[in-house]
Amino acid sequence: MSNRSVATPGDRLELLETFIRIADTGGIGAAARDLGATQPTVTRRLQQLEAMMGVKLVERGGQGLSLTPSGAALLPEAREVTRRWRGLQELFEEEDVEIAGRVRIVAAREIGVALLPPLLASFMRDHPEVRLESRFTDGAVDLAADGADFWVREGKGSSDGASVREIGKVRRALCAAPMLAEKLGAERGVAIQRCEPLALAGAPLLARHSTFSTSVKFKGRESETLDVEFDRVASLDSDDAILDLALAERGVALLPTWRIAPLVRDKVLTRIATDWAEDDTPVSVLWRAEQFRNAAASALMARIQEELPKALEAS
Repeated sequence: MSNRSVATPGDRLELLETFIRIADTGGIGAAARDLGATQPTVTRRLQQLEAMMGVKLVERGGQGLSLTPSGAALLPEAREVTRRWRGLQELFEEEDVEIAGRVRIVAAREIGVALLPPLLASFMRDHPEVRLESRFTDGAVDLAADGADFWVREGKGSSDGASVREIGKVRRALCAAPMLAEKLGAERGVAIQRCEPLALAGAPLLARHSTFSTSVKFKGRESETLDVEFDRVASLDSDDAILDLALAERGVALLPTWRIAPLVRDKVLTRIATDWAEDDTPVSVLWRAEQFRNAAASALMARIQEELPKALEAS
């Protein structure tokens, strides 16, 4: 009797695709970055594939990872299997597939409230037989317990056993009500829109809740970094609350660029230190690899992956 492990058909393609990415990039870490997955997830998939095949596929040497003879023999076959599968997908994408039924999604609250509704409305106009359920939260999500088809998440990392694909980034930048911005510039003797964040050290800051740290790390256009100490006067869990306090001139706000761009254009807010922003936060889609998704869920996930990054790119 064979002691090889068994994977479901859906899993096997993911395992092969992960193996191909490891071979192409030459490392677990690089493969994880390309796949938008964690290193432990990529390692686990490789181990599952090796157990399923009953051979060692990758070995570590002085120059990093390399394929074993078995791995080298498997690689072209793996490429052919995944190529043929993509061809099958393209073949049936040309057929009329009914997009109908119930779809349940979970999304990060600010993205869900501010960015997803127009996209969801457009999708439902195109597919009126879809019945949508959504939940917007910044808390932990158990996809299985929620019965969710997928989760649009802001932040790093993945749920246990979930597949993840990074689709965009949130960039947060400094802004303030125009009168406060003008006052800060005059007090500190700087051109407030072009200054470095260090010129604002000690200024009152309004930011999203995290640890109540006073320090913020900024990245410049040339990828240089600065750590700046502020007086964090409010640490909040809502961008709406931060914006309200900013408009009331309670402090300098750290808000997503997609959120403040139209307000800056309308001169409701003034962008500060325009060459600098907080380190980008990834936005990813997560789903359970073992779960069968109906055509409606797959179509909505594809629409979000295509359209949401455009909304996040506002500067």
